[in-house]
Amino acid sequence: MYHSIADNPRDPHAISPDEFRKHMQALRSKQVVSLEQGLEVLRSGRSLHNVYVITFDDAYLDFYLNALPVFREFGYPVTMFVPVGLVGGSSAWDSYDKSKPLMNWRQMEECEKHQVLFGSHTVNHVRLTECADDVIMEELSLSLKMLRDRLENVLPALAYPGGYQDSRVRTLVRSAGYDCALGAASRWGNGPESDLFQLRRERFT
Repeated sequence: MYHSIADNPRDPHAISPDEFRKHMQALRSKQVVSLEQGLEVLRSGRSLHNVYVITFDDAYLDFYLNALPVFREFGYPVTMFVPVGLVGGSSAWDSYDKSKPLMNWRQMEECEKHQVLFGSHTVNHVRLTECADDVIMEELSLSLKMLRDRLENVLPALAYPGGYQDSRVRTLVRSAGYDCALGAASRWGNGPESDLFQLRRERFT
């Protein structure tokens, strides 16, 4: 799991372009698959040893500027989770810097040409555990609809904003028609025993 690719050591969500490139080089000896392919492996019960899925949250503009060229070079698929109500704007939710720009729809359309798959990060990057059921359903349903209306490479997958989720939220995510949902900041991998609505990710900022 990544967020921002930028030379800003004070930003807790950022990793430098040079460090990011080193990570991608290290994955050359692994099997890097799309989230969609990863789900197929999970459902089949096959081993996930040395199988990796790369994900990004938040759709920062620096993905388009600094990460996409690296993915074009290495040929890795990647999944980007988008807070769709903030596309083309800035990171209003960010406790460190609320001014960081996000990609616009045209830039995300360009990303689709290079194995970028898109999923939901809700509409407004809300903490779902603090929302009423009807607000959660609107955030889930509208975000997926907006993605499907504007983009082609869309997977009904959710990344919980901030990783916040509980049994109530997971039940609503299932009922909203999602195939899976991903958490945050875990060093444990996934396997046949994994709950598809509590998929684990290791955070690399």
